[in-house]
Amino acid sequence: QLFRHALATAMELAQARFGILEVLSDTHEAERFVTVNLPAEIESSLKEFPQDKHLTAEFRLLAGRYCAALPHDTSVSLAPLLGAPPPRNVLEVPLPLSSGIIRAVISLACKEGAEGFNDHDVLILEMFASEIAHLLEREELMDALRQRNGELDVERQAQSLLIAKLQDAQAQLLQAEK
Repeated sequence: QLFRHALATAMELAQARFGILEVLSDTHEAERFVTVNLPAEIESSLKEFPQDKHLTAEFRLLAGRYCAALPHDTSVSLAPLLGAPPPRNVLEVPLPLSSGIIRAVISLACKEGAEGFNDHDVLILEMFASEIAHLLEREELMDALRQRNGELDVERQAQSLLIAKLQDAQAQLLQAEK
């Protein structure tokens, strides 16, 4: 749910029509994908790949072609500035944890209007990705804390059982001494 909400918010910030969020494991393997508003032709093409395969590169290729084939509204189109980089149909931003590990990659496609993604979109998405990465890191730390608390509860129960056995043995020794 967190990943779906993060992807939808990223799409809203960058005014993207659709996108995917690829979640990575600690070993940088693809764990799962979250999609929002994915066109049927792209979704069907991506389903042909194994779920543990990185689909970000394939998504970039498919989405780039899909967006380029869309009819553009020339009234919205901005005249390109001299020396400005060409507009991009696909925008990818990693979600790095403070340890440097990349936990996920957000890939957005087809910006509303004809201008494509620009440096401003990249900056906004990088700031957003940083905040989402902090949330992910916090969630991972909370999961580790919950797991450790569970282990400590099991240990505490074992110690309580041992204390009860020791008290019983002590009571038996006192009885035998009498």
